[in-house]
Amino acid sequence: MQTPARSLSILLALVLAGTVAHSDVKERYGFKQARIVVEKKTKNASVELTTIDTVYIDEWGWVEVRYSHTVQDVRMIKQKTESWAVSIMEREWLTSYDPVKKKGQKMKNPFYATIGNLSEQQKKGMAEGMANAFESKTTAKGNEEVAGKMCEVTETRTGLQGMETVTTTWMWKGLLMKSVSTAMGTEITEHVTSIDEGIGVRADLRRIPDDVQIMTPAK
Repeated sequence: MQTPARSLSILLALVLAGTVAHSDVKERYGFKQARIVVEKKTKNASVELTTIDTVYIDEWGWVEVRYSHTVQDVRMIKQKTESWAVSIMEREWLTSYDPVKKKGQKMKNPFYATIGNLSEQQKKGMAEGMANAFESKTTAKGNEEVAGKMCEVTETRTGLQGMETVTTTWMWKGLLMKSVSTAMGTEITEHVTSIDEGIGVRADLRRIPDDVQIMTPAK
């Protein structure tokens, strides 16, 4: 239910945030390790979608394990459904699977191959090109604390096929700590409820259960 315009607004914020240099190596975040909990909500008059992500981050953001639990509440028919997902990013590779259905896939990480290897000037040019193409305008809104971290706040207004999306984002060291977006009667929110630095990705978190079938790309 995430709108294309809202997705663009978030991507613009992430590209503009850039990566942080440590020992002359481009990295996703300005911290090496962390365990974070993120709550995401999408709601309108008929449906409310809530996802809780528990995310383990390591190697300055290029190793990540994410456990997701989603509850969908369709109010019109008074029906609730649940789903679970696990995703593992190890630099150039992404593996995702459903721990209930025991199926998943492995693929190349497009983010690592593109944005992760761009220079600061290239990332800025990419963001400006996207903003012009989709009539986006980003305005700085100062600083505000989220989950104990002081964040830079920006507001992005994006026009896409006559639809305007307004997205406010809170960024800390390259990490999206919070976002609020509204468009066509739908509100989408995301915020980090807790963050503990220094907790990395243990070997067992990367391990895929033996009974999960993973499809890999053809050679």
